[in-house]
Amino acid sequence: MSTESNDREARDLVQQLNAGRISRRSFVKRATVLGLGIGSIGTILAACGGDDDDSSAPAPAPAEEPAAPAEEPAAPAEEPA
Repeated sequence: MSTESNDREARDLVQQLNAGRISRRSFVKRATVLGLGIGSIGTILAACGGDDDDSSAPAPAPAEEPAAPAEEPAAPAEEPA
């Protein structure tokens, strides 16, 4: 397969993803077969959007530090007799 043919197929694949004709998972599988790098695939997916996973799940609550245990009051010093 020539580089020109791969370029054309990659463009067609991105268009199919944008049009919603293929899933993100299918896009990743087919893009790796075409020889696209993981960095390129991630960039394309980010540019095309459509990832609702982050927006549908509520953000986790920030971790709170445990409260410090209360100190027991010191016993009063004994007075010398």
